[in-house]
Parts: sequence; C-alpha cells; structure tokens
Amino acid sequence: MALKLFPNMLPSTYEGQTSKDAKAKTLRSTRKEVSTFLRSTLKETGLPVSAENAQTTEFKEFFRKVRALECGPYGRGDY
Repeated sequence: MALKLFPNMLPSTYEGQTSKDAKAKTLRSTRKEVSTFLRSTLKETGLPVSAENAQTTEFKEFFRKVRALECGPYGRGDY
C-alpha cells in the first residue's frame, strides 16, 4: 500500500553508487561467463551459432587449405 502512495520509496532509490557499480560488475562477469559457456557448448556440439558464423568458419577452413597448398612440396609459386 505504501508503494502505491509513494513509488519513489523503493530501496533502489537509496542505493549508493558503489553498490550500483558492484552489481553492474557482477552482472557483466556473469553474462561473460554464461556467454563463454554457451559458445563452447555450441562449438562442441558442432552446431553453427549463426549462419554468418558458419560462413566465417568455412572461409577460415578454405583459407587454411589454400595456405597449406601454397607452402606445399613445390614451395611458393612453383606450380
């Protein structure tokens, strides 16, 4: 009932800047940990995270193969 009459009386209104910064820091670190965990889990399962990520991975593999051929038994440019 008191909150309906006085909505600015919430505890977050009286929260200090240091405690706000601490909460934001823990939230950022938690989000980063979860993001890292989810990315590694998706990578282990072999599912592409997104279509763009799948294309990036395919391009990297292709480029790696091209480089391996360049430095093959004939050396560079001796085809």
